[in-house]
Order: sequence, then C-alpha cells, then structure tokens
Amino acid sequence: CSAEMRELYGELDWTKGYHTGEIQRVQQRTLDQFLTATGMAAGFDVLIIDVEGLEWEVLQGFSIWDWTPQVVIVEIEDQHESFRDVPFLQSRFRMIRSYFRQHGYAEYWRDPINTFFVRQSAFPHSH
Repeated sequence: CSAEMRELYGELDWTKGYHTGEIQRVQQRTLDQFLTATGMAAGFDVLIIDVEGLEWEVLQGFSIWDWTPQVVIVEIEDQHESFRDVPFLQSRFRMIRSYFRQHGYAEYWRDPINTFFVRQSAFPHSH
C-alpha cells in the first residue's frame, strides 16, 4: 500500500499492526501486461480490483476499451465509517467512479466496501 495508507492504517483501531514496517520491492506490471501475459480474452466476465488504496493506479495501466470486462468490482470505501472523512481517499474514490461512467459502465450495486460496475451495453437495463 502507499505511504499515506500505511500511515492511515497505523491510526485506525481495527488496522493497528496491519503493517509490520517491512517493505518489499517487487516487479510491477500493469493490468494490461498481466492480462496479456495470462492469455486473457477480451470481454471476460468479471474483474476484481482490491489493492489497498492503489485502485486508481491500477486503472491507469488498464485499457478498458480493449478488454471490456462485463462486470468490475472495485474496493471503493467512500461510505465506510473509517474513510468518510479522509480527503485524499474521497478524491480518489470520486475519480474511480468518474472513470467507469466515462467508459460506459453503470454502478449496479455497492456496500461500504465494494462497488459493482456493469458494462451498460452488456446489461442495458442496469441502473
């Protein structure tokens, strides 16, 4: 997770001790690179993005017009009581919601942790 998220997790009662302080460097790939390397076909059914506050960065490496997943589930915790008043997160959550609207996806369902987006052309009667 990002330095901002590590700091936030250190302040919340339910996440204290979540991060041990150890940082490991790993090779990063974009979502496009990962999907290509695994042989994923365009138009797949479901994509789930849950990367501890780096969802926006994942979307920056994803050509949604090329892959056109039918449903995307994203961890967007804008209604979660621990994150409602965290400006940097709220800004990121708004950008993510806007991204999906701009790319032809409708918000179908959400709870305090996850939001389901559906491709409008695949589900023309979605909300």
